[in-house]
Amino acid sequence: MTFFLNGLKTEGAVLPLEDPAVEFGRVVFETFRTYELSTIFAQEEHLDRLLASAEMLALDLSPVKAKFPATPLRDVLRKALQEAVNHTAPKQDLRIKLSLSEHNFWIKVQDLAPAQESWYEKGVEIIDAEFERPFAEAKYTSWVYPYFAQKQPTDVFETIFFDRDKNLREGNISNVFGVFGNIIATSDKNILKGVTRSHVIECAQEAGFQLQLREVSWAELLKADEIFLTNTSKEVLPVGKWGSWTRSVFPVAKTLRTYFNKNNE
Repeated sequence: MTFFLNGLKTEGAVLPLEDPAVEFGRVVFETFRTYELSTIFAQEEHLDRLLASAEMLALDLSPVKAKFPATPLRDVLRKALQEAVNHTAPKQDLRIKLSLSEHNFWIKVQDLAPAQESWYEKGVEIIDAEFERPFAEAKYTSWVYPYFAQKQPTDVFETIFFDRDKNLREGNISNVFGVFGNIIATSDKNILKGVTRSHVIECAQEAGFQLQLREVSWAELLKADEIFLTNTSKEVLPVGKWGSWTRSVFPVAKTLRTYFNKNNE
């Protein structure tokens, strides 16, 4: 793992004490990944969302911008990301976490753990919870991620969320899709709209599926022909088990993964 503070390599993940992130956790972040060892997937889309998240949470970025008076912050972040990737000289694809607060930004680079092939062949297991993320359209540090991850049994990959009316929202670390014949449906309300999600939606349309952005109830999802998840590191991941709901073949998820990989060659 390699760590960079304000674009400079450092041996310790220590933030200056004046950073409000230390006390209040006012941090937005994005997780990137590389393909072909150096290409950062959807870099500009992730940066768009990072800066939009900062604006949504009313972060005052003038202190961190003041450290780079001659260069727009977006350009600083873009250059720092690429330099971090180049410095790491990876032997495999990378997982890159860029975090931004009012006073600093920091980048953590590590090897991307390969997904288990059995996940794509047999599907993963999920569970559900009643929960709706506050400020859902912003990506920010929160107790939510570790809380639900730690509550999951070891053989469960993800927790998916429903609101109090039992309408589907999102997963703890992913977006959720249901397949009903030739229709692919996913929530578009009060969720973090993932970058990979948007690319998979384009793949679904390219492959000839009918895409519906709408409410999906708990009861309706239980009748789905397939359920699949999307996120940056795992791309398109089929679900094999959710309580009493089970599936063993995933033609739609496999088709979309093929399109996704082809579009990112």
